Amino acid sequence: MICGPDMTFFCVNPNWPGATHDARVLRNTSLCQRFDDGWRPFPGAIILGDSGYGLSDWLIPPLFNNPTNDAERKFNRHHKQTRRLIECAYGIMKERFPCLNHLRLQPRKAGLVIIACAVLHNIASIDDFPFEPRAIE
Repeated sequence: MICGPDMTFFCVNPNWPGATHDARVLRNTSLCQRFDDGWRPFPGAIILGDSGYGLSDWLIPPLFNNPTNDAERKFNRHHKQTRRLIECAYGIMKERFPCLNHLRLQPRKAGLVIIACAVLHNIASIDDFPFEPRAIE
């Protein structure tokens, strides 16, 4: 799943087993091909990935190893802060749709539920539907 800065999802691909590496899943999506062909959802768009992804002109992982200077440390810090958006988006979607926490469906049906929840999440986000996290007891 990939989200934008507003935490709406613009790429959802639930068709791979959970053990499949995210980089492999991305390489096999139409989104990857579109980005490779030069398409961007908005001018200058890039995707931030974790250290498991390779660097390309549109996919930027954090700097490897220990950063050696302030600029590299600052880059990695901002990269990490920005990547937190996807974790927040996942969390909000799972709060909105608790059924996602324990899907006990055939993989194909589970994928359809995930897509449906992502679409509903986007609609709720775009329409500023109020979201109040549940209290954890």
